[in-house]
Formats: sequence, C-alpha cells, structure tokens
Amino acid sequence: MYSLDNHKLVTIACRSDTSVERADFYLWAIVLLRILSEEDNSSTEWLSLLADSMDGPNQVGDYYFKLDMGDENYMLVVLPK
Repeated sequence: MYSLDNHKLVTIACRSDTSVERADFYLWAIVLLRILSEEDNSSTEWLSLLADSMDGPNQVGDYYFKLDMGDENYMLVVLPK
C-alpha cells in the first residue's frame, strides 16, 4: 500500500495458497526484500533472515518484515521503519 498523502510506502502484504511452490515464494520474497533494502546479502543469508522472521519480525535496511509459511497459505508482510 502506498500513501498518496505522505508519498511513501506504508505496507506490502503478499499472500499465496500452497499451489505455489514454497521455494518460489521464498525466491520472490528474497527478490522483493533485496530490491527494497538495496542490500547485497548471499542467498544463504537471505534464507536465514526469512527463517528468523517466522518467529518474529526481522529487519533489513529500512524495513521490518514477517514471513508466515503455514500449511494452507504463505504470507509476507513488509513495513517501513
């Protein structure tokens, strides 16, 4: 969601059912976070950050994010600091 009043990103929330491969959802999440944060972590570091965010929100650059890989749905929520 983009705030037209403040001209800034407010929230990104992405959800998919399990018809999407888990690996594809991870890859998409890594690409999105890499673009937003402009950080150049390795794939292993990104996967570690995503895994850590399943227990509680994690931070990369100017963004907090939380990943949920449930049995029926996958969800990624990204919020600016």
